[in-house]
Amino acid sequence: MSPKKVAASLGLDISTNSVKVAEVTVGKGEPALSNLGIVRMPDGVIRDGEVEDGVALVESLKELWAKTGIKGKSVILGIANQRVIVRPIELPYMEKEELDNALRFQVQEFIPIPIEDAILDFDIIEEFMTADEERMLTVLLVAAHKDMIQSFIEVLKSAGLTL
Repeated sequence: MSPKKVAASLGLDISTNSVKVAEVTVGKGEPALSNLGIVRMPDGVIRDGEVEDGVALVESLKELWAKTGIKGKSVILGIANQRVIVRPIELPYMEKEELDNALRFQVQEFIPIPIEDAILDFDIIEEFMTADEERMLTVLLVAAHKDMIQSFIEVLKSAGLTL
């Protein structure tokens, strides 16, 4: 009898020439790769990491799901292109909730995107003290253009998937 599957996560990679999905299940033991698939795409569907032909991408995603037999519809999508900025920054110490609210007012100097056109996220990497005994944070800041992210969200939605 096989171990009971507790949870499954779907990782989706959309590259210039293909879409790939990996299903990882977690039971009582270690995470295990339970399904993997790839579908080639025509040229021009993705250009410079951005959606150029949403209709063709939707069709490729549907083909990938049919080919793999994956039932799950909630995916984790990694996006890496010139419109995603990832930077470590140092800020005065504050609680995570406060940092979440203050971030929009403190990061404009660190990113080349107007704040109103960006989606921001962060993770606290470390807390440290300066030589002057000032409590500080090193924060990994991620900013991406809203319109670029929105184009991926719309394609996923059209393919019956959610982030």
